[in-house]
Order: sequence, then structure tokens, then C-alpha cells
Amino acid sequence: MASIRQTQGTGYRPPPPVMPLCRGCGKIIVDMGSLKHPQDAFHDECHPSRRRFAVGDKILGRQHPLRNELVGVLRRRLDGHGRSHQVAVGPSQLGERCTRRLAMQVAGVPVVNRIVDPWPTGVGIMIHDFAAEALVDENRRLGRERWLVERVVRPDRIVWGTSDAFDMDTGTVLDWKTIGKPTSEVRAKMERGDLDGYHVQTQVYGLGWERLGFTVNSIALLFLGRAGRLRDAAFIEWPYNPAVAQAAIQRLYDIGARTRELLSQGSGDPWSQVPCDTSGYCGWCPYYDRRVEVATAQGCPGK
Repeated sequence: MASIRQTQGTGYRPPPPVMPLCRGCGKIIVDMGSLKHPQDAFHDECHPSRRRFAVGDKILGRQHPLRNELVGVLRRRLDGHGRSHQVAVGPSQLGERCTRRLAMQVAGVPVVNRIVDPWPTGVGIMIHDFAAEALVDENRRLGRERWLVERVVRPDRIVWGTSDAFDMDTGTVLDWKTIGKPTSEVRAKMERGDLDGYHVQTQVYGLGWERLGFTVNSIALLFLGRAGRLRDAAFIEWPYNPAVAQAAIQRLYDIGARTRELLSQGSGDPWSQVPCDTSGYCGWCPYYDRRVEVATAQGCPGK
């Protein structure tokens, strides 16, 4: 008892518990018992499982070497895809409004615009491939070939292309289209008349199916969003009209004849004499070059 009284009399206090530092923020952890991970010595909000990277963090930066390597892998894959390398004029080009762009393709002018980001096209390619596989699976489910998928059609001796699908039950030619927001953007395109090109090219596909021996009743477009939901898909159908396709093919022949005439005159570069349609988005044109002032075989300024 004496020893106890002596200790108490000297003002003895037990040493405070050791409070470790958080391995995340470096500050003291006051109450270890309140932590979900006390053995790791992290505040709950500082634990790696809860970490949120800031905008300025290197992991989000464009200079990260692995990020750049992966983007390069995707770009090379997209650059090497068959849909990106069609040189012959196909149904998709016959709906093109710009006479100069079509004339340059007919004449074999080298592509100069290689700075367009390939990702939107890449997303479209992936959606096309997925949709084609879905129709093949549907044929298996039905136990018969209702859908003819990815068939080469030749509506004319100088025009050929790969049609997305043909419905044997309804005689409908189907073309997939990818777009940002299908419902709102398709409505806006209809108001501006921007669907005319799609209408023409799908009619040309219809002529190709007809020349393969199939009965074509209608042509249709299914617009699928690159973002958003599947329920927002937009569908447009027209009656098949071979006269539209034949007029588009005749226009191609007329452009080709006029282009040969200009090139044969030998009076310098003729491309500025070919009409240019500026209502579209020139940045996607393979012959667009904003650095030039006058259209030549080295590029078109879009005017």
C-alpha cells in the first residue's frame, strides 16, 4: 500500500498509446478501433480501395507511355481494316453530294487527309461486325436462313460493294448506320435533307440484290447509337425504286466522262473547275486539306 501511495503521490500518469501515421495522407490516426482496415494503418478514405485519381494525376495524362502504346495498337488495327481501304466506287459513295470528291475518287487521286480520328469509324465497324454476328445467330435460332448477311453485290459493272443484310421474309435491304444520338440526330438530318445520300446508296444496294436474282420490296436503315441506349435506335424504310439507283449510276458515268475531258485538255490542274459541295463536313473528306487555297491533286480546300 505504501508503494501505491508513493506512486500516486508523485503524479504518475500511464504513457499515452502510440498513434500511428496514416500511410495514405501521413496524418495521425487518432482512433484505430474505428478503422475498417486497422492492420493496414490507413484512414478509411485514404485506403487504396477508395482512392480517386485527380484530373491532374499522371494516370489520366496523354503522355503516359502505355496509354500511347495502346492507342497506337488500336489505330493500326483500324487503319488495316478492310472497310477503310475500299478504292473502287461503291454504293456508299454514290450518295455523295460533292461532285469534286466523287470525281477525285474516280480519277484515282491519292488520299491526302489522314489526320481524321479513326475511332468513330472504328466504333461503326465494331457495331457492324456485332450486328452481322447477331443476324447469323438469329438464323441458327430460327433453323433457317432468313437473313443474308454481308453479301457482295454488283449493281453495275463498275460499281460493287458489301451490303449489310437482306431479309428474305420481307424482301428488305437493310443498312446499319452508327450515329451519336439516333432519335434526335436522325430527326435533325431529316429536316436538313441529309438523309438523301443514305436513301440513294441504299437504293443502289437494292439494285445489286435485284441483279443477284432476289425480289426487293423495300430498303431500310437502322441507326444505332455510339452512345446511349438500344431503345433509342431509329428505323427508316422506303419503297424500293430502281430508277433512283440507275440515276445515281448514270451520274457517276457523267462525272467520269467530264473528269476525263478536263484531264485530257492538258491545261494544268482541272480540279478547281469541278463543282464542290460545301454543305457537308469537309473534315471527313479524304481529299480535304485546309492549308491549300485552290483545289489540286494535292488537296481540296473545301471551296
